[in-house]
Amino acid sequence: TSKSVEVAVLPRMGDLQFTPGQFVVLELSIDNKPRRSAFSVVRKEGKGLILGVKLRGEGGISAMLNELTEPVKATMAGPFGTFALNPHYDEHTFVTGGHGITPVRSLLDTLFDSQNVPTIIYANASPEEAMYGASFRKLHERGYIRLVEVFDRKIKEAISSEANPDAAYYVCGPPGLVNAPLGHHENLN
Repeated sequence: TSKSVEVAVLPRMGDLQFTPGQFVVLELSIDNKPRRSAFSVVRKEGKGLILGVKLRGEGGISAMLNELTEPVKATMAGPFGTFALNPHYDEHTFVTGGHGITPVRSLLDTLFDSQNVPTIIYANASPEEAMYGASFRKLHERGYIRLVEVFDRKIKEAISSEANPDAAYYVCGPPGLVNAPLGHHENLN
């Protein structure tokens, strides 16, 4: 979208490794003040990592990264996190919204390798604001994912309509989505 970019993080030495679903913390200087923010790793490319960055407000790190036209130096910590696929399930349903799609995006590569077709219930303000929206729609058309897009905040209804007792459920997104009472699912991760 016009409000999101992918940013490459390259190490000064060595090779960066990550587990799908993890995030890193970047520290950059903005107006001579150190600013930190966490970003999910979308994939590994060469020796570096590709981060998904959605614009969140003005004047912060995401705004700076969305406007970059040349490389900048940053301090990186991580990768961190345990948002990962539950290996005890063959079926997976992701409930996500906004920038919460970035760790899900990295997990999809693992599922594609195993021939699994996950369900993604993806909430956004509009189709144009959906990070990776166009590519997810193509993946859905080709049968690689089941995509349920939600633009009217009726996420509970979408979850109910896609209920699958055999799937592991994963929730990732803004606090309003993650903290919402989405219904009881024993398989919710």
